[in-house]
Amino acid sequence: MHTISFDRLTKRYGPVPAVDGLSFDVGPGRVTGFPGPDRAGKSTTMRATRVARLSTGSDDPMKQTTKETAVITPTARVTAARLAIRAARPRRLTSLLLWAAQIPLAVAFVSFGLAKLTGQGQEFADIGAGQWLRYFVGAVELAGAIGLLTPWLAGLAAAGLAADMAGATIINATVLHHTTFGGMVWVTLPLCAVFALLAYGRRQQIKGLWAALRR
Repeated sequence: MHTISFDRLTKRYGPVPAVDGLSFDVGPGRVTGFPGPDRAGKSTTMRATRVARLSTGSDDPMKQTTKETAVITPTARVTAARLAIRAARPRRLTSLLLWAAQIPLAVAFVSFGLAKLTGQGQEFADIGAGQWLRYFVGAVELAGAIGLLTPWLAGLAAAGLAADMAGATIINATVLHHTTFGGMVWVTLPLCAVFALLAYGRRQQIKGLWAALRR
């Protein structure tokens, strides 16, 4: 009789295999070690033992498999997402280059977001959409800046800020092109390209996050 038994356990986060065909048994009353190098799938395997399974209540293992349902809590989903992001992180040199760009951009966009939220932003009056747009853009930029500094959200934050800068570029080139803010298109357009490159550099992390949250 085994307290814990795994037979060809396999777990993937999108394209990233976390555990591949693992089989082992743990007997009752035994202290069992589970060593392994970083990113070998130890935490994923241990979390697999925490998934609650609802069965028919029968002692017959053949009958227990017919109505078995896995219950995954929101905390487990977040943990799975973070593991997927970590497993899909870029190579060391690429990661250093991405962080070198993300940190100063995050500092700048914290400033931009707070300025909009505290009442600055004459261009929004010229747009004519009302002050709600200023508050919305300020909140998006502040959240994006915080996301850039959060390892498992950095790719998603970069994608969001790229969309924000794309919208700003379109507005500057169309609605505001006759005002003093029209020239800002040459600021927002390069920023859009930079954020798009950051998101592309962390595309595997974005895919891993999306795949984990869909489960």
